Amino acid sequence: APKVVWYTLQAALEQDGFRPSVADPCLLVKYSEKGRAFINAYVDDMLIVGDAAAVEAATSMLSRAFKCKNRQARTITLNQSEYARSLPVKFGLQADSAERLTPIDFDQLSKETNSLPKNNSFSELIGALLYLSQ
Repeated sequence: APKVVWYTLQAALEQDGFRPSVADPCLLVKYSEKGRAFINAYVDDMLIVGDAAAVEAATSMLSRAFKCKNRQARTITLNQSEYARSLPVKFGLQADSAERLTPIDFDQLSKETNSLPKNNSFSELIGALLYLSQ
């Protein structure tokens, strides 16, 4: 029965313009004038994310094609834009600051130790960017 559900769902999504991802066939992707929509499907459970208009179009199509429970009350919106905007200010890398090619002075580097000095802003910036990218 799970295969039948999957093939039926996949056919409906592909008819609507969704295409399976190369990385994972359970991840279906659609790019349209309404934006991007991503659907991760596992048997009869789905996670739908993307641009608001594209997500709305996808959920409307699914509701017309299948009997669905829309758990919109359990929607979670994550946004890191404020944190991302704070990083250049925190590390003195704003557009109006003095030009620097790197956020660490070369005289802090030593060929003998072959490592970055402790308490430098460069490693802290890299850590902040890694956190932001996850």
